[in-house]
Amino acid sequence: MAINIPILTSFSGKGVADAQREFKSLTTTTQKAGFILQKALLPAAAAIGTITQVIMPAIKAASDFEEATSKVNVIFGRTSKTIKAFAENAARDLGQSKQAVLDAAGTFGAFGKLPG
Repeated sequence: MAINIPILTSFSGKGVADAQREFKSLTTTTQKAGFILQKALLPAAAAIGTITQVIMPAIKAASDFEEATSKVNVIFGRTSKTIKAFAENAARDLGQSKQAVLDAAGTFGAFGKLPG
């Protein structure tokens, strides 16, 4: 069931007008550059930093999952399909993530693999 929440907003140009007035009062290029950095670039850099903190863990998780899948493929070869099918249901059946099951299977499989 969807819940609709109406959001009513209004724009007040007071902040924009204040910023424009403050910018016009600056006389040197250095002052104007500092103003731009303070009002625009630094908040943008902070936003990029926040986005990076969210995106980097997701990229690492995807990379770790691909590594676990690749390990299972190499160790088990054709039978890796069975391991991957088991991992699909692991969250429900074992309370484990698919990646955790693949990691464990890869580790246990590596112990049982004969050299050569």
